[in-house]
Amino acid sequence: MAGSPDDNRLSVWSALDALPAPKRPTITDDAPAGSADDVQIQGDVMVYCPLHPTAESKVELAHTKVVEVPVGQPDGVEHNSRWDFLWSVTVGLVKSSPPKTKRVETWVPSTTEISFHALWWGYRMYLPPPVMASINEDESEAEKIVGTITAALTWFLSNTNVASIPPPLQPAFLLLQKLAPYAGYIATFIAWIWGTVKHTDKGNGVVLTATWLLPVALIPSAIKASDASLTTPPTAAAQTVAA
Repeated sequence: MAGSPDDNRLSVWSALDALPAPKRPTITDDAPAGSADDVQIQGDVMVYCPLHPTAESKVELAHTKVVEVPVGQPDGVEHNSRWDFLWSVTVGLVKSSPPKTKRVETWVPSTTEISFHALWWGYRMYLPPPVMASINEDESEAEKIVGTITAALTWFLSNTNVASIPPPLQPAFLLLQKLAPYAGYIATFIAWIWGTVKHTDKGNGVVLTATWLLPVALIPSAIKASDASLTTPPTAAAQTVAA
């Protein structure tokens, strides 16, 4: 279960992380009505929270940025990889026209604080390098890790005013608030797998992912370099959502 590349054993975390993420509902699958460009922001929410909150700390709605994403496949033909697509072009099954794209607004994880991202199928916790470094200082004592993360989760969930969350984002945030009774269990699980979490970090931090069906079992994966820094200015400043 806790294999590693060092001993040529594949850990359960590596196997689970390799699985594709569940597909989002489309507008025709009972998703909120609206244009295709605003489904991303209407269906999920991200907020920033400090690892060590103080009296001056605030919960903030995450920044956003606009990115280009592909829309469907040419001529309605689906391809499992770029090689399938190139082969299809070669044998003349589809035209070699460039894929269509659209501009969508997406969340930007914090580079200094914990980011909580609630989606319809589960949630993510982004731990950037400063947060990883702070937790690593307590790695010799699992109880300190549990206490730190439990305190951060409890503070975050009790210091956010739902009414201050934009209405389209409230359903996702209400799902996130259901984690309150499990804060201690989540922190204990993170402390238990901290060695795996550290090994996963490639220098940009780690994102922990869990489903609502099993919210205390988080799967670590490395934060990609493209997600670790702002390559374009945010389209909206962080908004305080404190109670």
